[in-house]
Amino acid sequence: MSRKQSKRKLPEREVKLLKEKEKIEDYVFDRATTHALGNLIKKGYFHKLDYPIATGKEAYVFRASGPRGYVAVKIYKIETAAFNEMRRYIEMDPHLKKLVKNRRKLLYAWASKEFRNLQAIDALGIRVPKPIVHAKNVLVMEFIGEGNLPFPMLKDANFGEECMALEFYEVILHYIRKMYLNGIVHADLSEYNVLATHDGPVLIDVGQSFIDHPQAQDFLKKDVENTVGFFKSKYKLKINMESAINYALGKE
Repeated sequence: MSRKQSKRKLPEREVKLLKEKEKIEDYVFDRATTHALGNLIKKGYFHKLDYPIATGKEAYVFRASGPRGYVAVKIYKIETAAFNEMRRYIEMDPHLKKLVKNRRKLLYAWASKEFRNLQAIDALGIRVPKPIVHAKNVLVMEFIGEGNLPFPMLKDANFGEECMALEFYEVILHYIRKMYLNGIVHADLSEYNVLATHDGPVLIDVGQSFIDHPQAQDFLKKDVENTVGFFKSKYKLKINMESAINYALGKE
């Protein structure tokens, strides 16, 4: 067998992700980010970034190879972060609001906030990527995947039977309720911020989440509306919105 023939053939999805990595490296890795990544590599949290597994206006998430397997590395983009989307959350957080004129310090604080939110939600027994470490605008956490590839977002999942979709929905609603009764609201929950795994939903992107905030109830209602709306639209589940909100608020 020739050397060329002996090479492992990568799955098509993995090949696409590797190509995507080449496109974004130039404007994601500024000097400070590269320095932070280098320090994390020296400390042994991971060996190298493999390829992006999620892309957004505020950040990229990479799969990285580590000493004990894969980890996820989220990098907030210093130059292109979407502050308009983040602004309403920044305005309601006194600490972040003070930093609004310094984009770099603001994103460092945002990454730190997401790390703490992950810790708080994980401590409740609610499934999120377990946080490992953060440095500047870089957050390292558990890789949620099967084999080499990440599990899909809820929007891309397909439940074969209505009862499976209903069970998944009920777990998410239970998570919303449990967080709220412990003073936490996701504040941006949708089919884009939930991973669909064989063991149930995993909540992601919790940087904007609030702990003991005066507008928590309003954000909770929006989270429930997004969740109910998705399952009613895609899976035709018969869900009463008012009952769902009351349950999430702990009234039922």
